[in-house]
Amino acid sequence: MLFNTVPFLILLLFTFLLYYLPVLRRLQVLILVAASFTFYAYSYPAFLALLFLSAIINTYTSHKVFYGEEGLRKFYATAG
Repeated sequence: MLFNTVPFLILLLFTFLLYYLPVLRRLQVLILVAASFTFYAYSYPAFLALLFLSAIINTYTSHKVFYGEEGLRKFYATAG
């Protein structure tokens, strides 16, 4: 999906409408994540698997950096 195409403009409009609805205020982060996944998966769905894998690795290593053992924090910060 390119930024100057109609599908992108539809996704952008739909995302803005959902994001700024007062009823869905608590779901704003999830709306942005879903829009991002939709954007990356639109052209080539294999990118979605890569994005999920990257998010899982980053979440795991971030958790280990923050809550992990003192001696291994630098290792996880470098690995992630």
